[in-house]
Amino acid sequence: MQVTAKNIEKRSKALEKKARREAELDEEERLAAEAADGDVADMVIDEEMEGFHLPTAEEREEEANSGGADLVTTQSRMKACARVLSNFNKLRAPGR
Repeated sequence: MQVTAKNIEKRSKALEKKARREAELDEEERLAAEAADGDVADMVIDEEMEGFHLPTAEEREEEANSGGADLVTTQSRMKACARVLSNFNKLRAPGR
């Protein structure tokens, strides 16, 4: 096969078309994965939020007397708050 400008142009267009299709498929896969991750994250959030409550004044006083909240408790509270704030309309407490 003889290499000509026409052959090169045709091959280039075919490669560009293939790259566009692959990019579209990659985007579709990424969106599907995000949706699946969001569903799993929502289930985890729902499970975590069922048992979550803000500490009462007595519980906070107890924590202060014992040297403060442990790191794990503080991290879990911060993560729960951040999750709710990231999707507040969906995760807020009903009636608030």
